[in-house]
Amino acid sequence: MWAAYLGTGIEIFFPILLALGLAGRFAAGFLFIYNIITVLSYPQMGVAGMMDQVPWAIFLLFTTVYGPSLFSLDYGLSRIWKSTPPAVHKSV
Repeated sequence: MWAAYLGTGIEIFFPILLALGLAGRFAAGFLFIYNIITVLSYPQMGVAGMMDQVPWAIFLLFTTVYGPSLFSLDYGLSRIWKSTPPAVHKSV
């Protein structure tokens, strides 16, 4: 029973992260592995069902390797953090 709740949570939470571009590589990598697990878990899908998952796997693997685009929150946050100088701590 808990597996159904966990699977539903994964299918809701990680696509939201991916759509926002927040932790994009992590979310895409996690969903790529999850996609492989779901294909292997349901052999009764057959070849046609497995071929439906191939474009998703390619998209997720591409995003995992190359990261999200310039329109992601990760990119915006990294630019903000890099532009602010670090706080200097002076010892007395």
